[in-house]
Amino acid sequence: MAAIVFSLSLFAARAEQNENPQEFGKLQIAVTERLQKLGALIDKAEKQNVDTTYARVSVETIKAFQNAAEWDHSNPEEVLKVFKTFYYYDKIDPIHTERVAYHELRDCLKVADFAARELSAQMEKRLTLPATPDFSKGSLKLAPYSYELDGRQVFPYTLFWLPTENAGMAEAFGRMGHTYMDLSFLDAEGKINPWTVKSRADSAHIQSKNNFMPLKFFWSHNAPSWLEEEHPELLQGGRMFTQYDIDDPQIRQWQVDLCRQYIPPMAKAFGEKPMVYMIANEPHFATAQKGWLVKNGLSQNTLDRYRRWLKTKYGTIERLNATHGTTYASFPVVPMPFPISQELRGKPVWYDWCRFNMDRVNDWFTHLKNSIQSFDGGRKEPVTIKVLGHHFSDHARDQGIDIEYLVNLQDVTGGDLRVRPFDAEVYAELEGGMKARTSWKKRYAYEWISQTLFLDFNKSLAPEKVFYDTEWHGFGAVHWRRFGLSREYVRAGVWHAFTNGMGAIEPWMWGRNPDGSFRHSADQIGELATQPVALDAYGRVMKELNAYAELITAAVAKPRNFMFYYLEESAIQDAEYAHHLEDSYEAVKLLNHTVGMTTPTHLTTLDPLKQVVIVPPSEFIADDSLAALQSFQKKGGRIVVLDPGRSFLRNEHGFPRKSPELDHIGLTLKPDVFEMADDFRKVLAPYTWKEAFQVTFKNPAGKDAYGVLMQSVVDPASGSLHLILNNSAHGVKNVMVEIDGEKPPLIDLLTGERLQSPFPMNSCDVRLIRVGH
Repeated sequence: MAAIVFSLSLFAARAEQNENPQEFGKLQIAVTERLQKLGALIDKAEKQNVDTTYARVSVETIKAFQNAAEWDHSNPEEVLKVFKTFYYYDKIDPIHTERVAYHELRDCLKVADFAARELSAQMEKRLTLPATPDFSKGSLKLAPYSYELDGRQVFPYTLFWLPTENAGMAEAFGRMGHTYMDLSFLDAEGKINPWTVKSRADSAHIQSKNNFMPLKFFWSHNAPSWLEEEHPELLQGGRMFTQYDIDDPQIRQWQVDLCRQYIPPMAKAFGEKPMVYMIANEPHFATAQKGWLVKNGLSQNTLDRYRRWLKTKYGTIERLNATHGTTYASFPVVPMPFPISQELRGKPVWYDWCRFNMDRVNDWFTHLKNSIQSFDGGRKEPVTIKVLGHHFSDHARDQGIDIEYLVNLQDVTGGDLRVRPFDAEVYAELEGGMKARTSWKKRYAYEWISQTLFLDFNKSLAPEKVFYDTEWHGFGAVHWRRFGLSREYVRAGVWHAFTNGMGAIEPWMWGRNPDGSFRHSADQIGELATQPVALDAYGRVMKELNAYAELITAAVAKPRNFMFYYLEESAIQDAEYAHHLEDSYEAVKLLNHTVGMTTPTHLTTLDPLKQVVIVPPSEFIADDSLAALQSFQKKGGRIVVLDPGRSFLRNEHGFPRKSPELDHIGLTLKPDVFEMADDFRKVLAPYTWKEAFQVTFKNPAGKDAYGVLMQSVVDPASGSLHLILNNSAHGVKNVMVEIDGEKPPLIDLLTGERLQSPFPMNSCDVRLIRVGH
């Protein structure tokens, strides 16, 4: 039946095209005329000294898609070819491909109309858009909490693969530099071709002159052809984005040789302007049965390391046997439990293996950081890693990612995060190895939990470190698409990222060549390269955010009052721990408290009299982790334990422990997140900081409602109170702001609109409100 529907849809799409042979030409003319009118309006506005920065984003969007639509219409076979490279192309209505050029031009008309209406409102003084910094000039530097442009806090931005030679697109969609390196730069003798160095150094120098900064070094770990041919044994243990054995000494030496020859001339070419080294892309080193590319195996090097690791930990084979329940004669005969069975989860061997895998990967990343920073002339430019952003939503801990260690290791923390609209087409049942969870769709217009959970972990442990998302997935991902992304969704999702700790962003992706053709493959269909409205919205929202970067940064940097206790041992041993953490965290976040995360090693930095620790259901806890919690409690710290009857039952190896002495507040984890939020509201009320103002949210029926995410911040310069509001929920929510029972004057700084409580917020509305005169 599905095949019949698909065929009928394809027939209908082709029929529509055939029945309107002049349609495309008419659309081209209409877009050209609309663009000319917008250009004339911009000229008129500039003569009146009206800011046209935002309108010019729309101009660049339309120009880019005039080019793209022409190519798509002229090359239907190539478009279809690209379409078919998508993993799940047969699940998508083909009208999205058959009519893509038409959709693009129609969206260009929407972009032009939106820009014209907005600019007219500016000229008539009905709308005031905030002034935004100009990244094409000035000096950028990495500072605590944010990048600074000539001393002003800013959020650098661009798009993955955005061309640096197009000045108009750079002005509209951001200017960050980029280059890359991998072992393919070396030949079999370990030397780099001088032409490779010169050409890339010349490119870096041009980017430096044009203020494309910071310059991102993308350290790719693809295996060169000579390695595959001459040393195929070194590929054993490789995975998707690191294709060779990270435990091999020769691999490590080649990495040093690469940095020694490549980094000094690149650093010199970029001058004194800031760089950032991205030393790994979406690293994962899966080792469990049926894991991602586990078929590539592990090497003898890894086996030898595992045996040494066990000897260091246990000292004697008798101690190892007593813990693992084995009868090995000596460490040299201990086998690798690889690929490790999920049936061992919760047992000693699973814990030790996962912990070993994390430790060896930590050592690899430390080696990469030391190698690259050793050759940049003493500058020690910051290191970042694109960690998979669904880490806390994913139950897998056999992949070697020790998230706390990596936060501490990085100088600029990183990842690839996501938000997703509720009505996206989801093609893959599994996400990150787990069945996709969909209950959030009933609650929210877009999914925000995984993004803010990852950001809160990073910003809690390293508040002064800038977070740089080098592949933001708010416009689509392998397992989902949303054709026709709304302007409101894009704006809400990006605002959510930065108001929760994002410091620089590079979304995936701009996939067009200068001639309009697709640069990559499947990731273009349904993403930014085919969606003018979404592209326009992105360029505009980044200017909006940069206008108030200092205020937003101050809001993120506020002390966090409620801290979730993250236990790696429970995450390793309990497949349900990630879900419990995510659900309980979401419930507290809905209360608009300042929420963070902590760990056993970080717990000593908390203030027991001002911060409350929340422990999600945690069956497994190591002695040191429990001792840290008990010490916090003895110093006067308040602790909330969810489902205490199933927490702290076992140590990290899975052996039963006695019920620990711990004064705490018990709370039952419920499947309904809103009910859970109600429970948390009552329990946390005595420890909630009493603000001088009160903000309430109600649905149209007058009942209290969840889903409007709020932060408050006092402007360091003026001392005035500001509220950042983002309605992630479905439908209208009415907002009431009161101070001492009075309704103060309110002004939305993003539009200049004066508001009166209560005021409505539509789904995906964003407001930055100054309270008072």
